[in-house]
Amino acid sequence: MAQLLCSNDNRVGFVGLSFDPVIVYAITRVSHHLLHQHDSLGAVQAGLMFLAVWWVRVCTTWALNPDAPAVRGMLFVLMALGLYVSMAIPDAFAERGLIFALAFVAMNWLRTGFVYLAAGNYATVKRTFARIMAWFVASAVFWIRGGRAEPQAWQWF
Repeated sequence: MAQLLCSNDNRVGFVGLSFDPVIVYAITRVSHHLLHQHDSLGAVQAGLMFLAVWWVRVCTTWALNPDAPAVRGMLFVLMALGLYVSMAIPDAFAERGLIFALAFVAMNWLRTGFVYLAAGNYATVKRTFARIMAWFVASAVFWIRGGRAEPQAWQWF
């Protein structure tokens, strides 16, 4: 199972290169959101969405070996969920907030659970990812609650 967690070389494969455009597309959607809503509220919203997208990218690419077939399959599922995140970005603080939140939460849970299972007998890695999963489970409540909030709830800023 260790071959799932880290790569022995610095090559970038097809799947790794395929994941990045999904992230780049999401970031361009965030910038378009800021283009259409260029006030302080739009900046806070764009910043929150950017941090969510960036967090997915960082957490996905630092621990996994994209040359392993099981990791490739998981990355393709993450890419599909990433497209849902991207699709929801323009209206993430309106009628598509729940889609954004659910796809974001699913990406975090899937990736973290996968690494936990892939860790096998590596107790330190399992313990670390169990803690990470606990934080993602706790934060999911806030993401989903925010995704279900009425658009007027964001007008306080």
